[in-house]
Amino acid sequence: MTMLVSQYSIEIKDEPQFADETFEERKARVLASKPGLTTTPIRVPLTFKKR
Repeated sequence: MTMLVSQYSIEIKDEPQFADETFEERKARVLASKPGLTTTPIRVPLTFKKR
């Protein structure tokens, strides 16, 4: 995981249907998860760009 983060810039993908949401709304949407044996993200719209 450390190598991935050190070699790539990670950003939240811009999605047109969520263009009018606030920072707090986006944060809540991206960090939402479902309970289980491990915490599983519901949706992770991330983009990875080589540094």
